Amino acid sequence: MTKIKITTQAIDQIKLMLEHDYTLEDKVLRISIDGKGCDGFDYAIGFTDQNEKDLIHTVSGISLHLDPFVSEHLNDFSIDYQANYEREEEGFVITNNESDKTKGKFWLKSQKSS
Repeated sequence: MTKIKITTQAIDQIKLMLEHDYTLEDKVLRISIDGKGCDGFDYAIGFTDQNEKDLIHTVSGISLHLDPFVSEHLNDFSIDYQANYEREEEGFVITNNESDKTKGKFWLKSQKSS
């Protein structure tokens, strides 16, 4: 079972965006993997077109779409919205509470021919 926590700040920002940005009318909120480093995956969140293979989770009235690969690696996570106007930093922060499982490098096992 996937555990998802969305802070009040993130919920408020998502609702504000949906309410005031008409270009998001037919879009869904999707979490994707944005890269991988030694500390694990980097995640991104944004509005995109719906994909029929997405797994959909609804938390606090917010529908989150995850493709099967992301869903496999993101089983316990939180979404926050942080704004530090003095440093000109603003945006969503996704924290994988099980990031230890994806740290380091992935190596493919060589396949033996029969």
